[in-house]
Amino acid sequence: MTLLAFLLNIIYFLWFLIILKKALLWTKLWQTKNYYVGRMLAHLETYNGKRLIYNKLTYIKAFFILSVAVLFTIGSLVSFFDLIFSKTNIELFHYIAEIIESFGVLLFFPFILPILIAPIIYTLEAGKFFFDTISEKVEKPVFTPKVIGILILSILIPILLFFGFDHFLLPLFDEMPLLGWGLKFNLMIVLDGFMPLIVTLVVLFFSLITYLVQKRTESEVRKKLKALNNLKIVAITGSYGKSTAKELIALFLSKKFNIVKTEKNTNTSFGIYDTILREVNENTDIFVVEIGAYKKNDIEKTCKVFGDKFKVGVLTGINQQHLRVFGSQENIIKAKFDIVKQLPEGGVGVVNYNSKLVAQNIDIIENKKKILCGSSQECDFQVINLKVEKEKVLFTIHNKSSGEKENFEIKKPGGEQLAEGFCLACAACSVFNISLSEIKESSPQVNELSHPISLYHANNLDIVASTYSSNPNSVLSIKDYVKLWGGKKVIIMPCLIELGKEAKRIHKELAMELEKVFDLSIFTTRDYEKEILKTFQNKNKVLFSSDKELILNRIKEILSDTKDSVLVLEGRSRQDIINYIFENYGINNN
Repeated sequence: MTLLAFLLNIIYFLWFLIILKKALLWTKLWQTKNYYVGRMLAHLETYNGKRLIYNKLTYIKAFFILSVAVLFTIGSLVSFFDLIFSKTNIELFHYIAEIIESFGVLLFFPFILPILIAPIIYTLEAGKFFFDTISEKVEKPVFTPKVIGILILSILIPILLFFGFDHFLLPLFDEMPLLGWGLKFNLMIVLDGFMPLIVTLVVLFFSLITYLVQKRTESEVRKKLKALNNLKIVAITGSYGKSTAKELIALFLSKKFNIVKTEKNTNTSFGIYDTILREVNENTDIFVVEIGAYKKNDIEKTCKVFGDKFKVGVLTGINQQHLRVFGSQENIIKAKFDIVKQLPEGGVGVVNYNSKLVAQNIDIIENKKKILCGSSQECDFQVINLKVEKEKVLFTIHNKSSGEKENFEIKKPGGEQLAEGFCLACAACSVFNISLSEIKESSPQVNELSHPISLYHANNLDIVASTYSSNPNSVLSIKDYVKLWGGKKVIIMPCLIELGKEAKRIHKELAMELEKVFDLSIFTTRDYEKEILKTFQNKNKVLFSSDKELILNRIKEILSDTKDSVLVLEGRSRQDIINYIFENYGINNN
């Protein structure tokens, strides 16, 4: 092998690493967005989403691609006019032809430049990818069969196109090797630049396959459920609090019944059907399922599959979460209320009456049997005597229909939302004749359940980590919770996403509330920087940055040498920032 061939193989390998990196990144992103086009488009409208596409490296590569296209066109026109002018007997035209020929060398410039620049670009880019891989900073998806299929096809397409050019088209340029190699290196840049589109097309292809498989799976699920005569289904949905309510309901019901539940955050129809086919059987008494939704009819379709097995529908609350995907607040409200509307005769709806949008639209389910839960007097299951402490919540649940009351002490941080979820769980379990006294016997085990909020201690500083996906309710809830601390307060959070036309208004309102409580609010994304900065009266109390060292320095500046201080990590901020903060305060958050 010659030295030139050896160097070319190295360049090809570096290019392959970049193709692999982008395939992993975009597949991970699609998986995070549950393969919903609307959610992906909403992400690409955010600050971080735009940076994925609009960055210096993209501009450099785009320059090469466009320059080749433009100058190749010019070259073709030049050759055409050169041919015409050279065949005439007019002396002026011959003079023009000579001028055109003198510029001929410049037309090869865009073909030569990529040969010189591409190796440098891919060496630097692949080097960064290598070091990021070693330091575990590379974005990797969860390797499910679907993801593996998407990755393989997304990588194969550019490789086949590249080697197809090499084998079939490059020989056509034997008399102009510089032009041929220039086009080849430009093709590498084009394929690299179009990886987001390639992955997207592959995802859409797999979505079609998934749809066809899901229709067949749906038929199998209906058939299986029809054969399970004694099975009952409890389904939970809402803009927030779904997982907490699901875990509590499953725990309390498990004392009397054989329970199957969807695991972790599995809430898509495909994940639900898969759980039914794998785990639900003739020994299962109750299937407890969390249902997510990104389109108006998602919940309705899933509930219809449950048929007459659907016994209890729980609505945890409604806010503006995913408004960008749904299109309007009205669509969200209609979609969430389907959890009760789709109940068959004899089914019972359990709803969080503390949620303003639930209370305002309760007439949507006026003809359905329902249990109202919350703190107001209208509620059938009422939360009273609520007392929130730093590491526990104390409250009383009053079942007005039976007159039963029980006091509960839950050793979890978080406040009112935890009490709301607990009340919903108690009401749902009452449908199966489980009393509050029986639930109280199980309540110590609540402390062992996973919880979206964690509290860590470091010297004079407490760290509240609420690092699940943020929504307006969770931010306001955590804001009220940290009032328990008497010292300085700092919050780190990203701007909220998928809020559609309401996003600017919501961020202005959140900024007003945050400034009242926190000494410093740090935003790790810049989507609504203008609106937030305009709202803050004291500009020293707000910072926009994703620089982890700068963030840590500002935290220490505010919180050092103060007692009873608290740092809040809210929402899905960058994991490297979270890890850096924990490491500096000597906290193991694994």
